[in-house]
Amino acid sequence: MNGVRALAVLMLSILLAPSVVTAEVVHLRDGAASVDAVRVAFVPGGLEVVTSAGETMRFTLDQVAGIDDLTDPILIDQWARYEDLARDVWRARSRLQRGDSQLALVLFQRHFTPRTGDERNHELALIIAEGLLRCLLESGDTEAILPAALETTRLRRAGVDTDRFQALPAIIDDRFWLLPQLPPIPTSDSSVDRLAEDLRHWRIDSDPVVSRLAELYASMGRRSVRPSGSSDIGVILMESILGTRSLDGRLRQESMRTLEELSALDEAPEFIEAWHAWFNATSQLAAGEVSTDRIVLALLELPAVHQGSYPVLAQRAVELSARILSGEGRNDESATLRRFLLESPRPLSAVVTPRLLPLNESRGPASNSTPDLETENE
Repeated sequence: MNGVRALAVLMLSILLAPSVVTAEVVHLRDGAASVDAVRVAFVPGGLEVVTSAGETMRFTLDQVAGIDDLTDPILIDQWARYEDLARDVWRARSRLQRGDSQLALVLFQRHFTPRTGDERNHELALIIAEGLLRCLLESGDTEAILPAALETTRLRRAGVDTDRFQALPAIIDDRFWLLPQLPPIPTSDSSVDRLAEDLRHWRIDSDPVVSRLAELYASMGRRSVRPSGSSDIGVILMESILGTRSLDGRLRQESMRTLEELSALDEAPEFIEAWHAWFNATSQLAAGEVSTDRIVLALLELPAVHQGSYPVLAQRAVELSARILSGEGRNDESATLRRFLLESPRPLSAVVTPRLLPLNESRGPASNSTPDLETENE
């Protein structure tokens, strides 16, 4: 009887004892404390954690250094697939945060993929897209920059946010949804020809601003871009810029007026003034209606006023001016400007420089242009 009673007491004590829950330990980066979890689940771009207190926490994968005590084979397999991604993005954004954009570039490129649907509307996708964009921006290679630029814009407009780059300068003007450092200036004929295909994911985006901006950037090499009737101020600006190259004299003049009005708006961002200077000058160069001296003087306002803020555009203006002068036989003046370029503390990429300009030196001085900027009497 005593044995039966002892057995009953033992079974009761086991039943009433607190249950032991197998817990995972999530180790975090950036000096954050580890988290003891009773449940973890992978979500798009991140990890969701439930603590023993019932608190639900969510971490972007670049914040997750490791997960101990995983027993679920599905979770083990998922972490095995995501671990390299988590580590690479952490390394890339950490390098970018400390100013090592060249070291960060390869890692961001490895994990940047075109959008495939709303499942990519998450913070990790933004960290990768914006990180890649920041690494590429100083190159001045417009066509190479555009996919990351449009994806960053798409995600920002979709309400996705991140604090990873808050200590760095802003790169998108969220009033115009344009990048001040990325005027629509093509740098390679072959790349421009591929843009319609390269930007296809954004050209068909459900966001009408993103899709129209993508279409306009893909049309940088065309001379027949007309206003769409959009009320978005960034789209209006882009359409007016591309209209300054039109072979239709009336459309070109209307576009020039619109561009001038936008640059004169109260609290207009500084970049519009710089863009206006470039496209006004190159439009006049294409039309052949203004003396080259006036065009060169207008172009040289860019390095004089905007060298610090928009160095790539300023250097393009100097190089274009040098080629205009060289085309007229004014070699000493051209050489002086080229020395300025050589002495610049931020020279343009050697790969990009020969393709920056809307000129073709095989033509005479009255029509120094590529097919993108033909004179109207040709």
